Amino acid sequence: MKKLFWLLSVLFIVAVYSCRKDAATQPNTDLFIPRAFTPDGDGLNDSFSVKGTNITKYHIEIFDDSKTPVYISDDLNHGWDGRYKGKAVPAGNYLWVIEYTKNDTKNKLTGYVELIR
Repeated sequence: MKKLFWLLSVLFIVAVYSCRKDAATQPNTDLFIPRAFTPDGDGLNDSFSVKGTNITKYHIEIFDDSKTPVYISDDLNHGWDGRYKGKAVPAGNYLWVIEYTKNDTKNKLTGYVELIR
């Protein structure tokens, strides 16, 4: 019984820590950028969707390991579903490059998103 209680306590602490905002996003005050997504059709985190407020211009490009652009968009309200040319891409890390304008200031960010299947 002690081992079960200890295990449940550890799982609870890990779950609480992993739900913190700073653990789930790239550090940035203008945009919310997830670090991972799971396009498995369950309705949770099915797309890589960047969120932001008062953004006047937005452009994102996502690249695979061979630097092929697998997703390009200028629409902040539309996310990447983990497909390229209609086919699911493999699980892994994908480089993203985001250029956006907020308050007449141009910004450029780069990072990685993990696609989990």
